[in-house]
Amino acid sequence: MAGGRHPMKAKYSVGFKSNGKITALHLDLGINAGISPDLSPVLPFAIIGALKKYNWGSLEFDTKICKTNVSSKSAMRAPGDVQGSFIAEAIMEHVASALSVDTNTVRRKNLHDFESLVLFYGESAGEASTYSLVSMFDKLALSPDYQLRAATIEQFNRSNRWKKRGISCVPITYEVGLRPTPGKVSIMNDGSIVVEVGGIEIGQGLWTKVKQMTAFGLGQLCRDGGECLLDKRLGNHVPHSTSETSCAAVGQSCAALVERLKPIKERLEAAKGNTLEWGDLIAQASMVNVNLSAHAYWTPDATFTSYLNYGAAISEVEVDVLTGATTILRSDLVYDCGQSLNPAVDLGQIEGSFVQGVGFFTNEEYTTNSDGLVIHDGTWTYEIPSGHHPKAVQRRDVQQRSLSEARPVFKRGGRATAGSCMLGALRHVRRGEVPGERVRCRPNHSQSIGPEGMHQAAPGALHANARDNAITLPSSSSSCVLGRTSVYVGNLVILTGF
Repeated sequence: MAGGRHPMKAKYSVGFKSNGKITALHLDLGINAGISPDLSPVLPFAIIGALKKYNWGSLEFDTKICKTNVSSKSAMRAPGDVQGSFIAEAIMEHVASALSVDTNTVRRKNLHDFESLVLFYGESAGEASTYSLVSMFDKLALSPDYQLRAATIEQFNRSNRWKKRGISCVPITYEVGLRPTPGKVSIMNDGSIVVEVGGIEIGQGLWTKVKQMTAFGLGQLCRDGGECLLDKRLGNHVPHSTSETSCAAVGQSCAALVERLKPIKERLEAAKGNTLEWGDLIAQASMVNVNLSAHAYWTPDATFTSYLNYGAAISEVEVDVLTGATTILRSDLVYDCGQSLNPAVDLGQIEGSFVQGVGFFTNEEYTTNSDGLVIHDGTWTYEIPSGHHPKAVQRRDVQQRSLSEARPVFKRGGRATAGSCMLGALRHVRRGEVPGERVRCRPNHSQSIGPEGMHQAAPGALHANARDNAITLPSSSSSCVLGRTSVYVGNLVILTGF
């Protein structure tokens, strides 16, 4: 069996002021790629991209991709971004613990202003008006509702010995790269339409959005603006890419077809004196040998090849400290989707990313034996979030706004990152982060966390001096309630470099 996200070990040194402002970060990162490189070489870029959501002042990092005796790891749905976000949040919580201040205070103080955002992300930062992360974070973390929930949790933890609650607010920045994408639209003689784009439908709603774009692009040839086309057979053939670039390519193809068909439509309508139906238009165009197939190869503007997506989330969890049983009490997710083609699809993606993150951080892990063979190889041993888990998402806010002309037609982002907000809440519980009960952290250990280590509790497994610290991320799950302290995870046997 192959697959799973990349295990990695991160060792860092961080400098900060007494007010929580971070001035420098050095990160040494070892990535377990498994027996073959696959797409592992692209991971460092994504990890650092997610890590840069905070202003670290001076940032220095050294990444190494390691060949080991375990199965090759996969690059799927924001590969590396979720690990990078985890590392960033671990450092933030560590600094807050060392200073005995609220973690949100440290997070807020180290969020970018637009000037530092441009310094860290370059042209991907876009325009100042599109930087919405600070406002989204404030909307959640500074709301009276959050303050009330935090106070309630403090009282609950003082009153309960065997059950504890935690709450955490985590921001997310995801860098989207645009790439050239082909698209082809062909109209059959019976009026049905076949669309070919360079994207794979894996449940993210690509086909739905491409069909919508086709109906929108050809809609000016229909009296109802294109709704009649949604009743036609719209077939798709899709081998790779993303929704916004595929839709842009389809839009260009539709524009070419409209240019060919509109003169015929206008001439026939003038002759008949009434509106021409779609089927009649296509029949007439076929009779006069009009090419009813158009191909486009969309390429991003040279001055705009990437952009940033922003989101923030709050999760509140309850943990039974005797059994490790975890209950997600409530989660609030906010996501800036730009100009959405289909808010319903994007809403599903937001919820899906959260659930995927919940599984990654709590109960999914590829455990291997000494030979590097996966022993969690089925549903009996590899558990994913399912229907028996309590419904956690209480509110989802898809924040839409107009984009400048330099922006792409649609804006979408990464998945599997929203779940890190729940991870922060779990870590909140483990550290006992309630005023008056703060557990000071133990120095000079590496931190490794996974489901099998939940009963090996090490209170405050982060490090008090915030220097020369390490975090180890397992394969497909990265956290459980209490964690454990160790240096290595799984069978990280270094054979040879790639």
